[in-house]
Amino acid sequence: MGVEVKRFFLIGVGSFTMYAMLLPGNVAHARSTDLLKLRSELALFSCVKINYQSLGVDIFKSDFSYFHPRYKTVLNQSTVEDDSRLGEFLTKHAGTFYKEEISVKSENSRGPYTIIFAKCTEFADSTMLRAFFQKNPLSGKLVEK
Repeated sequence: MGVEVKRFFLIGVGSFTMYAMLLPGNVAHARSTDLLKLRSELALFSCVKINYQSLGVDIFKSDFSYFHPRYKTVLNQSTVEDDSRLGEFLTKHAGTFYKEEISVKSENSRGPYTIIFAKCTEFADSTMLRAFFQKNPLSGKLVEK
């Protein structure tokens, strides 16, 4: 039994906007633990993106990991409202990791050096994020084929 979701996912970054049609997929068998793991991985990616954008580095111009087939189940079940809630949550609770620095001695001395990835990885595995996901399940409507 296949499940098909028909919607377009719109992503806008500055003046760059992309439309990506999500492919039909069988989401009926996705276990909640797998879904939680995938949502956490996407939150990690978004956390890194948000923090690097604050430093003026836009990784989204060249990294389209968000659209990897691995995440099709999550993207097919999420709505724009789900994405917006997660974005607001990440900005509030993880959006200032770029301000934290680590002291490193280097001959090139090109610092300051951030610890964005380490902080975002910790956050993606946090009880705070898991609690957010439990309180905010994906609300996309699935259309049976």
